[in-house]
Amino acid sequence: QYSYTPYFKPLKPFAWIKGKGKTAKFFKDWELNWLFSNLTFYTSMNRHYYEEQTRSEVDVDFQLPVQVSKNFLWDRQLSLTWNLTKSLSFSFASNTTARIEETVGAVNRRLFPDEYREWKDTVMSSLRHLGTPWNYNQTFTGTYRAPFNKIPVLDYLSGSVSYNSVYRWDKGATVDDLYLGNTIQNQTTWNADARLNFETLFNKSKYLQNINKRFSNSSRGNNDRNKNRNRNSKDDKEKTQKSPKTKKFERAITLSPDSATVVKHNLNNKKIRFSAREEGKVVKVNYKVIDANTVQITDTGSRTLAVTITEIRKNADGKKSFGTEFAEHALRFLMMPRSLSFKWRSSHSLNVPLYAPNVGNVFGQSQSYGPMAPGLDFAFGFYGKDFVDKALDRD
Repeated sequence: QYSYTPYFKPLKPFAWIKGKGKTAKFFKDWELNWLFSNLTFYTSMNRHYYEEQTRSEVDVDFQLPVQVSKNFLWDRQLSLTWNLTKSLSFSFASNTTARIEETVGAVNRRLFPDEYREWKDTVMSSLRHLGTPWNYNQTFTGTYRAPFNKIPVLDYLSGSVSYNSVYRWDKGATVDDLYLGNTIQNQTTWNADARLNFETLFNKSKYLQNINKRFSNSSRGNNDRNKNRNRNSKDDKEKTQKSPKTKKFERAITLSPDSATVVKHNLNNKKIRFSAREEGKVVKVNYKVIDANTVQITDTGSRTLAVTITEIRKNADGKKSFGTEFAEHALRFLMMPRSLSFKWRSSHSLNVPLYAPNVGNVFGQSQSYGPMAPGLDFAFGFYGKDFVDKALDRD
């Protein structure tokens, strides 16, 4: 047995790309293996020889001929695996069983030297021609897995396609000097699988992702609370009592007589409630929110105002409005389907008896009936419905 696994550096034709995004990384990491991944060859010979001499106990001079049973087989196997890319791979395996031809009768170098020399010449000649094929099996498989997970826009998809072809040749029998012909057969199968992950697709929206997290956390939280209700009830009350208070900014602001006045409140919130008093009375003041920490009073004059800015905390009491709750529950209901799968399979086979050509030494092909018979199209499963007619025309 011989096995060879080469070590080589794959080709990266897009390694020159300098981008750092996921799409650029996908092209930069794309590899092409210009050499096969593994090659294995196995060969074995098995010779069976049994000789029996029957003698009579009554008549010593009566002697039956020697009975001989023998069989000399040569088994050869070849396996090739080639991962052309990270997504595309091929595998090929063949097995040939051949018989080493022998002369008829006993093989005994001491008793039958002439017959032994004839037997030896026959065996050596048969070995030089790789024996007489009795059986040939071939399997070819190709698999492609779409690299959707490497493409950010399509990472919610997954899919694969596989092709499998099995070719078999069996030597026919000879009955009363009549050769019945060989048998060839092929079986081809296509498989396709695709899956759409709705959860990954929904999570591309930040809003839908938060809804998924909320219901996932709530379901886990309910289970935890059911197990530890007594132990955690006191802590829950303390957390409720320590809920953060609404922040407020209060200060006396003197307006600029000829320009707008900028007020820094540092509440870190764009949603605020603004009020102003002058001599204890509420007055209307025009203002504009600049950012989360700054407002601009657009009124002018030499007045001094008592300004109060209060942040508007969303759901300060920890509860959401009925409309928000209804919308989130409705969207969660619509997002109940988590994935969608698709599977497709197609298979066809062809069995041809009484086939005259013998198997050859390459891909189970014979060169006695044209370039190759039955042809690589039949061996790898790409034959048509008119294969039998073409084979008859070739004969």
